[in-house]
Formats: sequence, structure tokens, C-alpha cells
Amino acid sequence: MFFPSDIHDATHTIGFHFSKTTYNFSDTERGGDGFDILGDPTADIYIGSPSIIAESNGFSYQTANYGILGDILIAGGGADELAKLFGGEASNASNVNLPGSTPASAGNMIANLLQRGGKGGAAGNMMSAFSRSSPNIREEQLFSQPDFRSFTFVMELVPKSPEESRAMNNIIKAIRHLTHPDLTPDNLRFIFPDEVKVKYYANGNDTDIFPRIGKSVVTNFDVSYGTESVLKVFPDGSPVSATLTLTVKEVQLNNRKTDTIPWLDGEGTIG
Repeated sequence: MFFPSDIHDATHTIGFHFSKTTYNFSDTERGGDGFDILGDPTADIYIGSPSIIAESNGFSYQTANYGILGDILIAGGGADELAKLFGGEASNASNVNLPGSTPASAGNMIANLLQRGGKGGAAGNMMSAFSRSSPNIREEQLFSQPDFRSFTFVMELVPKSPEESRAMNNIIKAIRHLTHPDLTPDNLRFIFPDEVKVKYYANGNDTDIFPRIGKSVVTNFDVSYGTESVLKVFPDGSPVSATLTLTVKEVQLNNRKTDTIPWLDGEGTIG
């Protein structure tokens, strides 16, 4: 299926290649090679010159709080010094011997410990009020994992004839059908919708100028008819324009070894 009728003359075309849902290998199982496991093909849809292609990359980080251990390490100590401070070896703060520390810094660490333990409590608030200070929380962001990449395509379709309008409508019907789930014969379980492989074509040939996209699922599909607040139709009632907005999300996480994240020379890694 294609739109418009002269798409073969288009400089830039986007292809949505749908296939039956099937299992996916994890990144460990596929060894970082980046290949996709595709089901039986169901539809190939080609649309000329999308008006917007938007890529979204997200990354998950978690907040790490080092607390009193961070105080010890920053002061130049370690596990032995931690034991000295809280294990009863020192009779008071003045004879806690932390490398690079002073009696005052040892006192600050004790104050931090007390305030962290009673965070928001009366004792902690009193200590902050009289000392005019608060503990250094010693936090940083630690990488957790990448998020699934998503892509949004906005395609403004303006058929030049009723025949092209009907072809446009068939494409909309097909995408609507393929992106909804099926049901088992007993109607008790959903069968996953079709998956999609998105490719770009320049003058009829595959191109990697735009970002490579791994096997994906459609997470959003919007259609609006008409422009400038007016819905116009051909004499047979078919619309003269429509805007398709399609959002897909890759089904597997990416890393520098997957072929969807190439380096500048086309390789997956820097070195």
C-alpha cells in the first residue's frame, strides 16, 4: 500500500513494515548484534515525505545517598576509621583519629549522623538552628539503564483525487486494524497487535541518514481530517486531507553494540 500515487518519484519515503508478533531475544542472547526477530509479514505501507520525524531517548538514573559513609570516605578514612568512631575505641570525639580530619570534623560527622537519623525531628531541627548548618547529603546519580526509544511521525496527506483519497483511507484502515489486538477464539485472551519495522527510503533506496529503528510496537495512532478548521471532501464524500500521527516504541533496549546506535564511522563502538 502506498500514498501518494506517484510515490515512486518521491525523494523521501517512509516505510512501515508490519509483521505478526513474535518473541524477542534479550540483548545478552543476541550478543549485541542488533538483529531483529520478525514474524510473518502482514502489510507494507509506504508514505511519501513525512512532515515531522521526532526521536526520544531517555535514560534512567537512581539517586545514591552515601550518608555517614560518605563523610568518612571524604575525610580520608575507611572501614577501620568507621569502627573507631562508632565501635567504642574512642572515648570522645577529640581522640577520633581520622586521616586528614580534625576534632572539629569528627564532631561534624557525629552531628551529621544524629541529624540524618532524626531527619525532620525536633533534635535535628535544633542542631541546624543553633549551628546554622545542615549535613552535606552526599548524593549522586548512578546510571541504571536506558529507556526504550520512541519515535513520532507526523504525515500530512493531501490526495489529489477521489481515488487517492480512497487509497489514503485504506492505509488508515490498515494501520488501525494492525495496531489493535485480536482475540482468542474463546474471547478470553488478547492476542498481541502486529509489530512494525520502520525504514527510510531516499529515491527508492534504503537510507540511514535518519536514525535506524529496531523492531517496534505502535503505542499511539491519531488521525485528524481537514485543515484550517474546515473539513472538505471530494464530490463522492471522501476527505481531501488527513494528518496521521504515529508513535512507535522499540521492543528492545539499546546499547553501543546494537546496530541502531552506530558510531560515526558506522561501527557500533568507539574503539
